[in-house]
Amino acid sequence: MRAMPMRGAGRRHRIDDTRDGRFETAFDASSSGLALLDSRGVVVRANPAFALCLGAAPGAVTGLTLAEHETFEGAAASALRAAVRDVCDGEAPARGFELPISRVEGDRWLHATVTPLHGSVEAARAQVLVQLVEVPRQRVPRRDLDERSTRDPLTELGNRLLLFQWLDRAAAAGVAPRTSVLFCDLDRFKWINDTFGHQAGDEVLVAAARRLEALVRAEDLVTRVGGDEFVVVLNESTSATAVEVAERIVATLRDPVVVHGHEIVVHGSVGVCTPSSGAYDLHSLVADADTAMYRAKHAGGNRVAVFSPPMRRARERHARTDSALRLALRDETLELHYQPVVNLRSGQFDGVEALLRWPGGDIQHAIAVAEESDLITLLGEWVMVRAASDAPAEMIGVNVSVRQLIRPGFADVVRRILGEAGVDPHRLCLEVTETGLADNIDAVVSALRQVREVGARVAIDDFGTGHASLTYLARFPVDIVKVDRSFVQGLGNDAASGVIVRSVAAMAHALGMTVIAEGVESLNQLEIVLEAGCDAAQGFLFSRPVPRQRCTETLANAVPWPVGFSKRRPQATALPVPPVVEPARRYRLLLDLARDITGRLDQDEVLASTFIALRQLLTFGGGSIQLVDATGAFVRLAAADPAPTPDAYETKIPVGQGIGGRIVASGEPRYIPDILTDPDVPSWRATSAGVRSYFGVPLITEGTVIGVLQIDSQEIDPFTEEDRFTVLAFTPIVAAAIQTARLFDREAAHALMPAPREPT
Repeated sequence: MRAMPMRGAGRRHRIDDTRDGRFETAFDASSSGLALLDSRGVVVRANPAFALCLGAAPGAVTGLTLAEHETFEGAAASALRAAVRDVCDGEAPARGFELPISRVEGDRWLHATVTPLHGSVEAARAQVLVQLVEVPRQRVPRRDLDERSTRDPLTELGNRLLLFQWLDRAAAAGVAPRTSVLFCDLDRFKWINDTFGHQAGDEVLVAAARRLEALVRAEDLVTRVGGDEFVVVLNESTSATAVEVAERIVATLRDPVVVHGHEIVVHGSVGVCTPSSGAYDLHSLVADADTAMYRAKHAGGNRVAVFSPPMRRARERHARTDSALRLALRDETLELHYQPVVNLRSGQFDGVEALLRWPGGDIQHAIAVAEESDLITLLGEWVMVRAASDAPAEMIGVNVSVRQLIRPGFADVVRRILGEAGVDPHRLCLEVTETGLADNIDAVVSALRQVREVGARVAIDDFGTGHASLTYLARFPVDIVKVDRSFVQGLGNDAASGVIVRSVAAMAHALGMTVIAEGVESLNQLEIVLEAGCDAAQGFLFSRPVPRQRCTETLANAVPWPVGFSKRRPQATALPVPPVVEPARRYRLLLDLARDITGRLDQDEVLASTFIALRQLLTFGGGSIQLVDATGAFVRLAAADPAPTPDAYETKIPVGQGIGGRIVASGEPRYIPDILTDPDVPSWRATSAGVRSYFGVPLITEGTVIGVLQIDSQEIDPFTEEDRFTVLAFTPIVAAAIQTARLFDREAAHALMPAPREPT
């Protein structure tokens, strides 16, 4: 923002001695709003007039980052942040500018002066002095006021006010039937701010604004209506033209933005709404385009979505659900039910999970709606308060949204709720759904550590359904992993489900975590999760979620083990005996090797290092990695130890064939040629090439089998149970590393390929 000349600009304030109280007296008594900020823009000290300018209580401003105060919207916050940065860096002797702020009583303007300080103010923490003075409206020329009130100072685009003024004029001119609206939102912009800083984020916004302007005509309009939201209005356009421009916006945003030597890749989601959508007026076009944009974002982002009338009905249902849920929260008509968790080692009830219920409402849809706003935080706190008050069991599991978890001060909220309910922190287990973890790793890890410092336990819920993998477990400070019900329900029918459950259990145990199987509904599933090494289970086989009183009675009187299973239940003496060969050292080595392999970005390096790593963990004759090719129809040998003959690499076999007919489901002899040339050898005793025993585990990423890793031996049944668990734990690490290397290779190829440019 352009600096305004002011008296004293260029002079550096020096405040060397405040111990006599004269500075404090003058500072606090000033009618102008005064605040001392450190180099990060955090308020060190503020006088009452400054708090009044912000509409805050005296003393409530200290410790806050000024630019992030709710008084300042996106443009004003960016201007204030830039001024503090420039003054602290010495790029400007002082900055003076005007900031628009919105209040219930109407819009106002504040004149802000940012001046550098010199001397030992507030223990040398203060770097700048900020002065705020309200600008009387009569002193601002009308034309100047209109220009500033309709212009975004960061990008110099029009703002929301100009957008709707423009639409009103277009409607009055009768051009509404030929007007289209494009709503663009930058994907993961918060991640850019958190990773590279707000200054980099501002530069990305400016670059995006210039690119959008370059794609439209002079008679069109580009506006910035929110932090990372832009609206483009196309005048005299057809539906096909609007979609074409939207596709070009998505394409041009993909080009990296270079900020301070960093290449930042920005993706965008664009919603398109044309007059044919049936919107009532031009203002409705904007709302409909916004709805389409969210559809594009929910589909994965980096794409275009065109509005259709069913989206409007979904939006209206969304609004009704939001209002009804807030009303239910206010009127205390929501309920909590509890589902018991059974300890599979002791056969006793081990705790409960609190599950929200909404009589007469669709709770799953309601939670999805709440996730999109602050409502999820209000809902989450209500559940935690009620569960802590009910406390029907020794351990109480409460589901927490990632949005709620990473909110500043969440750990303090947990501490307060437990303190008011008189519940020991170790009795609370906060369950975080896996689907939100991968996009917020650093913030989530920090928040989870704070929660554990309070004393509560942490669980990853629905594990296996999101984009995280087993390799992420080592990064998250969690105590419990809950295997998603979709894998448990596939047990007995789907071989891959059994392998996944065993892999999760093996890796979690290697990290010292407890494993709970969700959705156990049959005796067969219970037997399999026991054999897989799960420590606990919950599901309809034991109890459905029930109200607190019934849950208390169930915990006090019922026998957890279902009828027909008591004779097969493992006794305490029948538990697996831990291996005597330094298991702790093996687990530590496994983690070290996992970090090494997942840190490699070349697939050949991943494959070459796999067997080197495995030989440090266990003894075997040889092994191979067989991968599904790009067509998804054939399996090829990708790596082997010892090295195979050239023809082994050239041979392929259809997925689903092999000696046992289960290639990529359970493993086959070391080399594919052996499978083709010796079909009469049983799958479990392959003799070709001297191999007499083998153990294979599928390589699975994001629920898809991409190949198989197996080890073999010339001996009969040489692999111990510990060997098998080690391979089970190691295989997901290799799968994740292969997938990462493939993604990196595709991104690198895309970066080297010049993006096609269409004529504007």
